[in-house]
Amino acid sequence: QAAGNNSCNVFNEMKLMSFFGKMHTQDPTAMPAGEVLRMATIDGAKALGLEAEIGSLEAGKKADMILVDTRHPTLQPLIEEPFNLTANLVLAARGHEVSLVMIDGKIVYRDGQLQTIDEPAVIEAIQTTVPKKRRKVGFQ
Repeated sequence: QAAGNNSCNVFNEMKLMSFFGKMHTQDPTAMPAGEVLRMATIDGAKALGLEAEIGSLEAGKKADMILVDTRHPTLQPLIEEPFNLTANLVLAARGHEVSLVMIDGKIVYRDGQLQTIDEPAVIEAIQTTVPKKRRKVGFQ
């Protein structure tokens, strides 16, 4: 199982962080989208001790990035002013709007297809291996 809430979706986690911050403080201005996005990127890299390598797009750092299709219905409406892409990413994006993922300068995902692994083979291996491992350790 995934840690915490059984989700490995950074967009979901950002949305929850924003909402929980607002609920905890009872302040609708708490945890603004820009702060949450920063927590998910450069602050996450700092927490791992990797801020010199990842977490922001800068010369000398690994080229880790995503491209998001802002034309997707979940990110609408896109209004010229006062359009706030950060708020749309943090509060409305679900993850399926991502059209490309680059890790260390290598494209690993493009238009719905993993580029570096055989996804059906990995899923099949997980489906056969995980139940065996769970039985072996006595986890129901």
